[in-house]
Amino acid sequence: TIDGRDILFLYGNASQEHEVALPLTGTPNRLQQSSLVNVTFTHEAPVAPGTTIVNLLSGVEGLVTVWDSDTQLVLYADSDTAATFWAPSIATNTNSEDSGSFQNFWRIGTNESVLVGGPYLVRNASIEGTTLSLRGDLKTDVRLTVIAPRKIRDITWNGQSISGDFQSATAAGQGVTALGGFVADLQLSSQFTGISVPKLEGWKFKDSLPEVQRGFDDVDWVEADKRTTNIPFKPYYGDGRILYGCDYGFCENTVLWRGHFIANGAEKSVNLSINGGEGWF
Repeated sequence: TIDGRDILFLYGNASQEHEVALPLTGTPNRLQQSSLVNVTFTHEAPVAPGTTIVNLLSGVEGLVTVWDSDTQLVLYADSDTAATFWAPSIATNTNSEDSGSFQNFWRIGTNESVLVGGPYLVRNASIEGTTLSLRGDLKTDVRLTVIAPRKIRDITWNGQSISGDFQSATAAGQGVTALGGFVADLQLSSQFTGISVPKLEGWKFKDSLPEVQRGFDDVDWVEADKRTTNIPFKPYYGDGRILYGCDYGFCENTVLWRGHFIANGAEKSVNLSINGGEGWF
């Protein structure tokens, strides 16, 4: 939600057609729609009353507006374009000690965001008065698209003011939205001549895994002795013992195993054949 409007950003493969059913609301703004977007209002079964069928033809490249009203903004882009968009959180302006450490954490310190498209990276965003300040990185010159609160009248990029077009409800055209939209061109600084990477030498390291040392005491570790699991991907190897960490209460983060065997002195190598559960890489 930006400035009281729900924002929905859809994306898909440009070589395919797409269809989506949406409960569109609000009074539409005067904005010229792309010929590749077909919005059909329908009340026929099996579509629920009030649902709108949106057909997106193949060949959509870049950003197009599906629906622009006083309560909703629905956008669509091809996958490559969508990858250039960012939704940085806007830090809350509060002196509260509790929220001060979490000003940029969504739903904890802030519920405010903006939508920024074009830059290689948007590092952060802040609003002071009617000015939106953006900081980030560019790889090349890009077209900047911003969806922000309607009160914004000035936008800066890395401290430099940006000249662009603020779209208004009284100027219908081919913009992104009639409310809170901004488009401009961002150019890579002429002072940028590349980065000279110094020679990296004198490396140091610190052993952060004492668990691999022969003398490490693992007597308090959980023994992996289960023979059944609810995970649908069963072990392919071994003697039937389950080694999935989640079966022993270790479902997140790094999980370490230590195995023991009685050697006879003739061992020269070890073979580890490993398979994981669902979502394992």
